[in-house]
Amino acid sequence: MSIVSVMKAFQPAINIIILILLIGACAKPPSQFFNSFSESTNMADQALFSRAIAHQRKGQIETAISIWEKFLEKYPNSYEARNNLGFLYYANDQIILAVIQFERGLSLKLGSVKIKDNLLRALKVRVAILEENKRHDEAITDLKRIAQLSPIEEQEKLERQIESFEDKIFG
Repeated sequence: MSIVSVMKAFQPAINIIILILLIGACAKPPSQFFNSFSESTNMADQALFSRAIAHQRKGQIETAISIWEKFLEKYPNSYEARNNLGFLYYANDQIILAVIQFERGLSLKLGSVKIKDNLLRALKVRVAILEENKRHDEAITDLKRIAQLSPIEEQEKLERQIESFEDKIFG
């Protein structure tokens, strides 16, 4: 049997594999922010939410931050707005403010994977900054919070990292 005949025999399977790979390559990763608001609001508030999203998508961080802050004055329990504001603070290197907003958002929507993932990302950045500044006790606090939010298989690694920081403090 020649290689050409083998290739012809497997051509339909090869085409399907290529199609699957192309579809997977075109898939978008999930958004890190919320595009809609779950509470029923009036048209003006929906427009404000949409305007904040539009500025956020355009990368107009300062404008979007001020709109989200205004929105949160009226809807302080909006986990969507808290997450989105936290995401903007994160993008603007305001990590402490990002963590605060993600924590508030997660307390409002306990099961949100999106908010939890954003919080974990921000906490890990803050741990790196704290480590660089030799503020190991604060880094340990954040690592313990990361461990609470992380899957069991990651917790052992985090415990070793905590022990390493404790050695730097007490060693």
